Amino acid sequence: LREAPHPLAGVRAVGGLDPESPENTLTLTLGPDVTGPLLTTAPGLVNGTVNDVLLTALALAVLGRRDADGEDGADEEGAVLVDVEGHGREDVADGTDLSRTVGWFTTVFPVRLALGRPDLDEARAGGPAVGAALRLVKEELRAVPDKGIGFGLLRHLNSRTGPDLAARGIPQIGFNYLGRFPMGGDAPWDAAPGHAFALDDADEGLPMAHAVEVNAAAHEGPDGLTLSATWTWAGNALPGTWVHDLAREWFTMLRAVVTHAARPDAGGLTPSDVSLAQVSQADLDTFESQLGALL
Repeated sequence: LREAPHPLAGVRAVGGLDPESPENTLTLTLGPDVTGPLLTTAPGLVNGTVNDVLLTALALAVLGRRDADGEDGADEEGAVLVDVEGHGREDVADGTDLSRTVGWFTTVFPVRLALGRPDLDEARAGGPAVGAALRLVKEELRAVPDKGIGFGLLRHLNSRTGPDLAARGIPQIGFNYLGRFPMGGDAPWDAAPGHAFALDDADEGLPMAHAVEVNAAAHEGPDGLTLSATWTWAGNALPGTWVHDLAREWFTMLRAVVTHAARPDAGGLTPSDVSLAQVSQADLDTFESQLGALL
């Protein structure tokens, strides 16, 4: 694949990606004990969003798989390239009110998450490596103009920028967090009978846009929040065992985020929180360390 400098699992597809197939689909669910703090407490640690948390764990998981495959020295920047799907309902213009507008306005944009060379064992244990990764990913996502809403225009409708962006290819990984959905009980709305909510409803025969895609959604049920993640992959690009390992590694890293969130030293400011001060993350870490020593 030409989408990234280091092909996932070292496999390259020839002649395009296979269509989506039921045989190449895996769905895993994270229980309420982890999902609750993951989607509430953890984002607040860095004044961030759920996407910050989920993408941090995904980037760490991909680096973990690279490490297991013996590719840990291949990329000093620890960069993971991901296509992120948004729903277009962004507050990017004054006076915009979409509260009475039904539906999503899907946007897809690439992000490069460069974590350097984190201590992956420390990350899996929920140590400081998780916090450092969270801060990096948050800032990298904040650097995307208007949350990526204009990328499609530049890629497909702008004759000057389109060819250059097309030549760069697309990421091998596609990621989509669809948000929270009520499930029965006293919920104000629910899926109509016989129309269960689906994380993946691509048309049969349509070639996959990415070598592997993960669609995640939180479900609010009587027992609390759960997180379901459906992984699909192109059979001619990736072995299923590799994707299964990546999926399990992602959940391991998500649990590690929750473990980290319970630490007394978790959290902290990032440069985008104090943009007027124009300080670096290293400056903020030093300030917090000095203040902590005085208190």
